[in-house]
Amino acid sequence: MSERVDDIGAKKKRLRAEAKTRRNEMPADMRADKSRRICERLIADESFRSANVIFCFISFGSEVETKRIIETALSMGKRVCVPHTLGNHIMEANEITTRTEYRPDRYGIPEPTERHIVDPSEIDLIIVPGLIFDRRGYRIGYGGGYYDTFLSKCRGTSVGVVFSEFVIDEIVPDEYDRAVDKVVTD
Repeated sequence: MSERVDDIGAKKKRLRAEAKTRRNEMPADMRADKSRRICERLIADESFRSANVIFCFISFGSEVETKRIIETALSMGKRVCVPHTLGNHIMEANEITTRTEYRPDRYGIPEPTERHIVDPSEIDLIIVPGLIFDRRGYRIGYGGGYYDTFLSKCRGTSVGVVFSEFVIDEIVPDEYDRAVDKVVTD
């Protein structure tokens, strides 16, 4: 059994490294165009339209650009939360406004300078990053386990956003992996 778990872990590690390289090599204008299409699809989705409280990651590096999602939600009067990582796989929902100021966190990702923590049970929509998603909603992220732990506390709809070339048929989940409810691509 442990060999199987080790094999799965090794495969995820290999897929993670390959996806990071492929995504980083994607031309910036292509990533921007694909991000725009993903944002349009997500903003048009009923789960976004009906949500009062939205949790969205702040994009970093070659990830799907989320700035438009956040700005649109705020302009619609929705409450918006972004990640605040505490270490040890723990992440909180930190509410932001149009006046929020940011600083880089320990990973270099912009994070609000002030904390306004929202209980995960209040969140209607959780927008989840990933390097790879499968057709069932399982994902390979950066390997920290933050989103799997956070999603286990949420009752809202979870939506993964990813470039279409990073959707595969199947990811073998481990006992801690949480699938998202739906995946939005370009």
